Amino acid sequence: MKKNMLALFFVIMSFRIYAVNYIEGKEYVEIKYVHNLPQIIEFFSFYCLHCYQFEIAYKIPKIIEKNLLKKIKIERYHVDFFGPLGDELTKAWAVAIILKIEDKMMPILFESVLKKQNLKNKEDIRNVFIKANVSSKDYDAIFNSFLMKYIVKKQQNVLRILKPTSVPLVYVNGKYQLCNDKIFIDKNFNYGKDFSKIINYLIDKN
Repeated sequence: MKKNMLALFFVIMSFRIYAVNYIEGKEYVEIKYVHNLPQIIEFFSFYCLHCYQFEIAYKIPKIIEKNLLKKIKIERYHVDFFGPLGDELTKAWAVAIILKIEDKMMPILFESVLKKQNLKNKEDIRNVFIKANVSSKDYDAIFNSFLMKYIVKKQQNVLRILKPTSVPLVYVNGKYQLCNDKIFIDKNFNYGKDFSKIINYLIDKN
């Protein structure tokens, strides 16, 4: 009898854990399915203050990755339609990806764009990397490489297909877009952990 009651208890608890339902139009919207996309894509811009808060101040992507039920890396794509150096910063972000120094360069580039406001041209961006101990030789080689151009082209193609109109913006499974504008006005929303719960739900949603 005790074993049956214990089994029933675990069934009920499991149901409570997994039977969370989010509402389309509130937490997310379904879009036309796009094949062969990373499971989680985040669009951002170094010119965007909300992106700075999302990435640096609250470290939401890191919290999301830590709380995902499946080991998935968020692909962060820089949009080129904000700011006079949007295109050059997209290329610089591709360089950071190739060098595997995204976590190092992201706060530095945000700082340079939003606070110091000392980026006037692509040479200034190059100098930011050099000051961050990336050799000029390595930066120039990667900046002019086929791989850098491939990564930029890939991000631009995804940008053209999904057509985000604001940032930061998160897409899941090439099928769902999180409703940041509605989520952010909820004062009870725990950005990192609650974002993780929504994304976990959408990853397993058919």
